[in-house]
Amino acid sequence: ARAEISFALGMSEPDAGSDLAAVRTTATRTDEGWVINGRKVWTSGAHFADYLYVLARTSKSEDRHAGLSEFVVDASAPGVHVQPIIGMDGGHHFNEVVFDEVHVPDRWLIGTEGHGWQQVISQLAFERGGPERFLSMYPLLGAVLDTGVLDDTDRAALRGLTAQLTVLRSLARNIAADLDAGRSPVAQAATSKYLGNRLELAMLDFVRPLLSRCDGRIRALFDAAVITSPKSGLRGGAAPVMLSIVTKEMQ
Repeated sequence: ARAEISFALGMSEPDAGSDLAAVRTTATRTDEGWVINGRKVWTSGAHFADYLYVLARTSKSEDRHAGLSEFVVDASAPGVHVQPIIGMDGGHHFNEVVFDEVHVPDRWLIGTEGHGWQQVISQLAFERGGPERFLSMYPLLGAVLDTGVLDDTDRAALRGLTAQLTVLRSLARNIAADLDAGRSPVAQAATSKYLGNRLELAMLDFVRPLLSRCDGRIRALFDAAVITSPKSGLRGGAAPVMLSIVTKEMQ
């Protein structure tokens, strides 16, 4: 693997919130393949991606989860327009992507036509179950621990965070093993993401009262973490969505 090609995921759409089934982007079959029309938002990295992985509706159905398919789309193809969405931290991570009569060859249909929903739910386990879902605040916590400002009360609270981190690390390893074995740990991945986001917020709560004992470098790391924390909770699905997935999988 040489990492010479980059992809961006075209899933979320305007006005759909966390409802991934509310897809209005369409893919219409032609003699040469497919023509895609629609819009995607919050597409991370689309401004430097070579290809886009797009969920589109290929047929109408009363069941919103049916009739969806996945495609690979050349980001440089005519009709693909990438527009930046600037975050509250001033960074350019997200984009809106417009597809205007974009032609896609039939061989770039991913998996089975009409089975896009089943495929994407399984694929999202990779995104939701990874350790980055609970380690994004760890550099801040590690920097605070290196200062040596903790007292006995702080260390007692730290043990609680350490216990949570240990559980999530074990869960992430189990999810990785399931994925390697070809299984689809949908509920486990949703659980990992939900609990991981809660741990990230708990880390911020742990550090906040320690700031008066720390230098400006720690304050800068904390401020940056606070700004990015809403994004951490939303990417890959908001907390209510994760709880809904876990509930459905347990029924």
